[in-house]
Amino acid sequence: MAKRILYVDDDPDYVDWLCTTLKKAGYDCLLVADPAQARSILNGAVQAGQPLGGLVADLRMNDPASPTPNVKNLEVGVAFLQWVRDQVAFKDLPIIVVTALSTDERLPGIKYLLRIKSILQKPVPAKAFSDAVLSAFGPP
Repeated sequence: MAKRILYVDDDPDYVDWLCTTLKKAGYDCLLVADPAQARSILNGAVQAGQPLGGLVADLRMNDPASPTPNVKNLEVGVAFLQWVRDQVAFKDLPIIVVTALSTDERLPGIKYLLRIKSILQKPVPAKAFSDAVLSAFGPP
């Protein structure tokens, strides 16, 4: 059975392309648009006894539950990844971040504190993405 990778990003055109790249490499890609959906998938995977092989996420995301649901911000993505790390079941889940914020001065600290395997800049070439996935998540 192929490793299941959860991809969290609110840019459907971009993530469809990267999910296709994951599938071509032999992984199963679960795509969701916001952290609330991702939490549900993660919790469901634990309850079903079907752990995920990895997580790919953007940092700038919308939060449908916020007072400004259509405003993307870094804090939404960081808070989601912190939630992931705070859960015992996901403390060792490998994470890759794909973001347009790759020059943000806070990224090295975020990468270190949240134990992110790799931060890739959008638009990421398919080969660089595939290499990072194989390195972080292992073979499908």
